Amino acid sequence: MIKRVISFSLLIVILWFGFQMLINYLKTEHDVVYTLETFEDVYDIKESYRKISGEDYYYFEVDFNNFSFPFMSANYFNKQKGVVKDIKTYSVDDVFCLALIFIGENRSSVPLCSKDGKLYSYQSLKNDYDFAKFLEMLPEFSSNLLVPSDTVSNYVDLSIYTENLYDNETFLIYNYKNMIRVRNNSSDLFSFSTVDNYKNELGTLVGKYYMIPEISSNPEYLRYLAYDVSGQVIKKIELPKSLSKQMYVNGVYDNKLYIFDKSNLTQYSINPYDNRVEIVGTTDQKGFNYQNGKISDISVYDLNSNDVLFSSNSDSYQGIEYDDIFVFHNYAIYVHDGNFYKVYENYLDSPIFLFTSKDAKEIIVNDNKIYYIKDDCLYRFDDYGNVILIQREEFKYNYENIYDVYVG
Repeated sequence: MIKRVISFSLLIVILWFGFQMLINYLKTEHDVVYTLETFEDVYDIKESYRKISGEDYYYFEVDFNNFSFPFMSANYFNKQKGVVKDIKTYSVDDVFCLALIFIGENRSSVPLCSKDGKLYSYQSLKNDYDFAKFLEMLPEFSSNLLVPSDTVSNYVDLSIYTENLYDNETFLIYNYKNMIRVRNNSSDLFSFSTVDNYKNELGTLVGKYYMIPEISSNPEYLRYLAYDVSGQVIKKIELPKSLSKQMYVNGVYDNKLYIFDKSNLTQYSINPYDNRVEIVGTTDQKGFNYQNGKISDISVYDLNSNDVLFSSNSDSYQGIEYDDIFVFHNYAIYVHDGNFYKVYENYLDSPIFLFTSKDAKEIIVNDNKIYYIKDDCLYRFDDYGNVILIQREEFKYNYENIYDVYVG
């Protein structure tokens, strides 16, 4: 009898834990409000967890002295509530900075600063203030800060600052008839042409594949090359019909490359993952369009009259004045008058000033990192530094679509 009671109790416990795990697995959001007191200061925290389209993240709005600091974090907390356990601050003159300390493993947020009623990144102020003691309270963040290296390795016509490159970054530099593949521990070439081509008008990164037609003296393209950036494998994708030199790239959607051939009035999609080429639009069939984040049909005559380029949805940021914007699931990076900002979709009135680069060109934003060319150098800005990666004289004159970066 006792054994039955113990077994039954154990079963109930197992079922209860299993039920809790199931509930937690299915959970897609929560919103909680709590107060955190540190010494004489009181911070009001609004915490929101969201899981949308497979992306897990937390928002935090921290109110202190009638000023709000917005933060975002990946889900390191197994969807728990009340994950901020402490707040570290820095205050001098007109600058006030704070960083969140989370539960478990002393994980912290990136510091966020206010000055004259506006928000600033730590990187934008680090040269003007002594943050040494503040950083001592943030060992996880400070241990990841970059110390720029001047160590250079040379390959072809590139000077590569190898120690400034992250392990998960792969750069592809256009070089007339081949692509130079650059990592922090190796460099090599991927050839796509037998003749020189000054401008890179067709090369496009699709997921982990760099897609470009195989080019020769032939006036037409007979196949596409899909270069696996991570595995360095080249796949030749045969086309159902040769492409004319009057083709152009519409863009990428759902890991497919969309291209339009003006001479044949035909739109194609190419999937490098399964080598499938499909005819999408013809004179008898509407083509595919993805404008401002919306899918629509489009005639091949419209595709022919103007170069139609895919674009993401920026409607949520209409109230912001910008020269260029890069929209992601819950935030955007934008540029105005050479100033770079980050703004969360739910906090449009609180843009965070990141840094200034008046002559930045060919900007790419990938994995919360900003890559850009200035003069003859390629740079990367993120929360941990703004560093030179590659120097090349050619960048001064030929920079449009001259590089791409795969992170993974």
